[in-house]
Amino acid sequence: MVLPDELLLLADGHCLTEQVMFACHPEGADDHDDLRASSLETLTQLVGAGFGCPLVPALALRSSWATDTGVILRQVDIANAERRIRLVARKTFPRGQALNALADLIRAHLPNPVRKLG
Repeated sequence: MVLPDELLLLADGHCLTEQVMFACHPEGADDHDDLRASSLETLTQLVGAGFGCPLVPALALRSSWATDTGVILRQVDIANAERRIRLVARKTFPRGQALNALADLIRAHLPNPVRKLG
């Protein structure tokens, strides 16, 4: 797996940070100074600048951030790994049909290897 000195993480409080730490089990991760960012976009820019490597959800890879940066994308197979993505709105939101259409569009265009659960 990734060495702790190379691991790029989102700032504390992001659920992705906890999931990456659980998946990678970097020894001494709590004891070393790792490089953290406030967004996935910042993480990917740090990778392009040669600062290390993060685990990034497949849905975040649909942008062109890796184009012409020399960044190499690799799929990591982690048993039973999953993330649930939710589209949430208050009951009184006036554009419920638009949200349903957006959800349908997202489901119809999931990148590989992302799959719809249930």
